[in-house]
Amino acid sequence: VRYGKLNHYLQTGTHSMAGAFPTVEMALRVLCRNDAERRRARTLLTGPNSLLQRQVLRCVEEAPTLLGRQLQLAPEWVDYLLAENPDPAWPARLVVAEQFAKGCRERIMWQELVLADGLKQRLQTMVAQPQWRMLLVGDQGVAKERVAIALSTQLKHPLQSLDLAQISPQDWPACLSELTQADYPVVLIKSAHHWLGRSSSVDGAGLQHWLTQSSSRIVFSVSHRHLVRRYWRQQLTAIDIPMPDAALRLQLWHQTFPNGVKSMGKVRWSALAQGILLSNSQIVEIGRQTGLLAGDEAITIDHLQQALAQQGHDWKLRQ
Repeated sequence: VRYGKLNHYLQTGTHSMAGAFPTVEMALRVLCRNDAERRRARTLLTGPNSLLQRQVLRCVEEAPTLLGRQLQLAPEWVDYLLAENPDPAWPARLVVAEQFAKGCRERIMWQELVLADGLKQRLQTMVAQPQWRMLLVGDQGVAKERVAIALSTQLKHPLQSLDLAQISPQDWPACLSELTQADYPVVLIKSAHHWLGRSSSVDGAGLQHWLTQSSSRIVFSVSHRHLVRRYWRQQLTAIDIPMPDAALRLQLWHQTFPNGVKSMGKVRWSALAQGILLSNSQIVEIGRQTGLLAGDEAITIDHLQQALAQQGHDWKLRQ
């Protein structure tokens, strides 16, 4: 904090109780001897095996350019470097080649997540537990992945994610080995029925060992609870993520269009939320397409009407 305050004063000439993190530009100037080294380091900083990609370093502030972004050492690395008796094997486990699990750099705060209050409170309560194995159950598009990101954001740990539907069964042993060796802080395993289902061919003993011994917080996600064997369900905390009701859909529409839509008043928004049963991701996709249709113009009801039609929703907004 002390160095952060000094850094903030040197950059701005003003005092700050919170201080400031160094920018990418400052780090390159301090750590590199000349322009050639800075150019090479800047290229390596965003590469596939870079400290940013592996989330050892994080950009904590969005800026128009890479050089203007602030850098922060990930909390788990701070804990490791300041530990009295650090585990010498820990860095190698954490930076093991990510052949299957991919890091998620997105951060989502709980207030950004549109869920029923009771469900959100239950999820937040679980985060306080030292170790958990969670099973998120819900239809495609109900924001199960966003829930996992919010959990990891609250923990201030990076999220590693993998989709078993995209991994060949012959690679499952190597995938399980990576998870065991890396011991990621938070892991999301999508399409989990491929491992937890009745007909799964994964090494059950190896999977059981990982679930029992790993210090990772593990989140499995499936579309239906019955796809998971009872044996595995008994070891997991199952949480249902339902399709949003009309009230939540209204929140999602407003969140998707924070600046509003010309000619869309309160009555039309309410009618749209009640009239079309959409998932979280469907509303977000309609919002994306609406923005593309509008281009540089202000978004109007006609743009939204066209985007709805492109998604197969014949809903008359002008009524």
